[in-house]
Amino acid sequence: MDNYSLFVDTAGHKANFDSASFTGLMNQVKSMYDDHIVTMDFRNKAYFRTIHINSPWDYLVSSKEYGENMKFYMKPHAQDTTAGGYFRPYKSISMNSNSKVKAEAWDFIKFMMSGEIETPPTKAGFPINKKAFAKKIQQLKDEGTVKAYEEGPLHGMAIKVDQAKLDQLESLVEGAIHQVEYKSAKVQEMIVKESKAFFAGQKSADDVARLIQNKVTTYLNEQ
Repeated sequence: MDNYSLFVDTAGHKANFDSASFTGLMNQVKSMYDDHIVTMDFRNKAYFRTIHINSPWDYLVSSKEYGENMKFYMKPHAQDTTAGGYFRPYKSISMNSNSKVKAEAWDFIKFMMSGEIETPPTKAGFPINKKAFAKKIQQLKDEGTVKAYEEGPLHGMAIKVDQAKLDQLESLVEGAIHQVEYKSAKVQEMIVKESKAFFAGQKSADDVARLIQNKVTTYLNEQ
């Protein structure tokens, strides 16, 4: 759930599911299924599907795999969330406030952020250093083609680098300002279980939101 931090304050043991933001998302999702904008048949009938972009190389390969007419859009936002895309770090690094080697630790962090470490184009992840990201994009443009995985659906196909698509990717990455936070599997399980009654037309969004609010609040207070 990309908006997890909007509805769950883990540190404060508070939930915010009984809100217009959450019921609005529920109604939005339901209407998209009711209007057949979203379908479980992702490959043949879907107008939209969720996809994770793992690297510039992966972006080009996925664009080819899912069809030349595919276009990327930002996911819908909860009504209290500002515009912008979402990102999730593969790894987080922090410094212990009681460390006796803070200077050395900071030097290591700066090195990790510097972009000096060379990585193959197929490696998952985006550099957080803007210059390193721009270098990776330019490298793909200079090479002119990328090769898909041999074991994937494209069977190692050579794909021509589309510079316009890479320009679009740069825009998407620059606009990704919302970090997707860790989400509790237990909270997610509660949301999925209780929301079924709403999507089946058995309960209203408000009733389900209140039920989720109560259950999640109880769970957070027990932690």
